[in-house]
Amino acid sequence: MFNHFRPQIVFGKDGGGGGGYSPPQPPDPAATAAAQGVQDRKTAMTNAVLLNPSVRGPYGNISYDTMSYNLDDTDKSVNRPTQTISLSPEQQSQYDLRNKIMARLGELGNNWANTFQSDKPLTFDQSKIPTSIDYRGVAPVGSMEDYSADRDKAGKAYYDRAYSFLKPDMDYEQQRLENHLTQAGNPLGSEVYQGQMDKFSRNRTQQLQALADQSVNQGYNIQNMMYNNSNVNRQQQIGEAQRPYQTQSGLAADQFGRETSQQNQNINAMASLLQGSQAIQNPTTQTSPGYNQSALRSPDLAGMTQSAYNSQLQNYNMGYQQNQAQNNAQTSGLFGIGSAVAGPLSSWLFG
Repeated sequence: MFNHFRPQIVFGKDGGGGGGYSPPQPPDPAATAAAQGVQDRKTAMTNAVLLNPSVRGPYGNISYDTMSYNLDDTDKSVNRPTQTISLSPEQQSQYDLRNKIMARLGELGNNWANTFQSDKPLTFDQSKIPTSIDYRGVAPVGSMEDYSADRDKAGKAYYDRAYSFLKPDMDYEQQRLENHLTQAGNPLGSEVYQGQMDKFSRNRTQQLQALADQSVNQGYNIQNMMYNNSNVNRQQQIGEAQRPYQTQSGLAADQFGRETSQQNQNINAMASLLQGSQAIQNPTTQTSPGYNQSALRSPDLAGMTQSAYNSQLQNYNMGYQQNQAQNNAQTSGLFGIGSAVAGPLSSWLFG
């Protein structure tokens, strides 16, 4: 009896024939973020030191306490930096002198304030202003009809006066016309005489009617004038009644204005004492013209870590593909050998 022999091919555990060949582990996001935070912190502190240089100038110095920065990763605490401004001896002397002057001015202002300070606040005094206006002496409101009698009287007077000047001429013209008609052979009662006298009478009536119309118009003019004059007089009476109130109000307002103006002048004068003058030049944080320090940029640890992982993963994939190709080639060769051996064996075993 012969045992049947069958060849066995063992592959690697990764299926590619390369035992123990495994892909790279991806980076830990928490560890990467922590490392990036530490680096950013160092960069920020370094920039804080580099970008805040000490300043020395004619007016004084500005310095920073850089010992407050802690760049050690083991200690996460960060103290607030201290900025110290020191004046030059000349500026410090002026500063001390100015403080003395301001203190003295403050004392003067306080004393001055006490001179015009009053327990009674500034108020508008209305004690002398009348509380009411007496209009009893003012004439009542009238109307045009109140002067109708004056109108008629004025019209009649105008008519009578004008008629007294016109009547002699009219009588003379009538007498002259009558004499002329008689001498011309037109006796009283004749047709010609009567016609001429009627014509003269009509002319005279027209003249008297025109005079009457003028008299009426003159009467109305007088009536309007008297009505308007009464209104003017009434307004004057109202003004006289209001005069005491207006006078006392004006005096009170003038007094209040003068007191207010005086108080404002005192306050402004005191405020100007307290303000004083700015004679001290403080040092500034401006650096010298040649200083142009740029801020440092923190390294991108997260990007570099990811880039390194991508490179390892790419190398793994390339190696894996090459290993897989080699395994496939070996497997094909083994199967070829098996076929060649199986033929003779089969004929030898089974004839």
